[in-house]
Amino acid sequence: MSEKSDIYSFGVVLLELVTGREVLDDYGETVIDWAKDHIGQALDNNNHSSFVDFRLQEYDEEEIIRMICCAAASVYKPACLRPRMTQILEAYKGIWNGEVYG
Repeated sequence: MSEKSDIYSFGVVLLELVTGREVLDDYGETVIDWAKDHIGQALDNNNHSSFVDFRLQEYDEEEIIRMICCAAASVYKPACLRPRMTQILEAYKGIWNGEVYG
């Protein structure tokens, strides 16, 4: 195992937490494949309702966006381009290049 595979696994867990889906559904589709088809709409159109688990009655929209972005960077980038965990934590906290956002 490597740090890059750990980052990938962390991204999968984030997708599970945000979407409320299991890694593999009853139809054989992974949360990774399902999310890939829906993540753009959630981020580009600011429409989280079809992406975020409906059981999350209340959530901070900026935190959900950060979680989705961290998951996407962890899962969909090639291994050599995946961020380090410190970068994931900074992004989740809203820190980019030393500046605080959100």
